[in-house]
Amino acid sequence: MIYFKGTPVLRTDRLNLRKLCMDDTQRAFDQWLSDERISDHRVSPAHKTIAETHKRMEKTVDGTFQKSFVTGESNSRMAMT
Repeated sequence: MIYFKGTPVLRTDRLNLRKLCMDDTQRAFDQWLSDERISDHRVSPAHKTIAETHKRMEKTVDGTFQKSFVTGESNSRMAMT
């Protein structure tokens, strides 16, 4: 089973990768989670409303969203970002 334990901060001259935060909700919706083209390559369908993205982001940011890549089952607790 693979567990996502968070994103370390990675910085280069051209790139700054950091953990997601709730302030990223609108961008995640606009540029990723609502895009039908991207959802073709994801397990879950594209989000239709910002409320769906907000709910997903809350679980992601507080660490309660986890999926097993083996079984596809959701777990209620996780050590992720």
